[in-house]
Amino acid sequence: MKYLNTIVVVVLSIALLMLGYFFHSELMDYSMWQLPNVSFRIIGLEPIGNPLLLLIAIALIPAGYFFLNSTVKMRSLLQVLLYMVFTAACGLCFWWLRILYMQVIVKELRTDPSILPSISIDQLQFEQYSLFGIFTGILISGIALKIVNRKKKVSSVSQKPTDDSLIDQND
Repeated sequence: MKYLNTIVVVVLSIALLMLGYFFHSELMDYSMWQLPNVSFRIIGLEPIGNPLLLLIAIALIPAGYFFLNSTVKMRSLLQVLLYMVFTAACGLCFWWLRILYMQVIVKELRTDPSILPSISIDQLQFEQYSLFGIFTGILISGIALKIVNRKKKVSSVSQKPTDDSLIDQND
């Protein structure tokens, strides 16, 4: 079972890294489409955004698994899958919160309908917010797993038969 969890984490991590690498520009395009009536300034010929930072954020998911598994001990495949999904969802939620925050900024900048606000691509920082979200997801997952494992330990201790219950069953 121990190796199955590790294999699942490695396979899902490789899939996430491939998705992050190949779909980074699509994620950035989608994120920029969520900011209507804005012109974006691009300086230089680098890729839009920071794909390396997104890959580091995605690589934190398996690193967090191995760290949490050494400290909290994920006992089932369900706990591993919930950890992976919850952590990735936190990264996406922080990404989405950045989009919402940028929409608020654009509304504040747009005082005159005839003037189109301009934002530098470097100010978007979607990948940084995703990194913070994944880190937050790892912390919350660790706390939740610790609580769940503690409750399981307490319930398994309380279900152990006592000497008195063994005597009652023999009578």
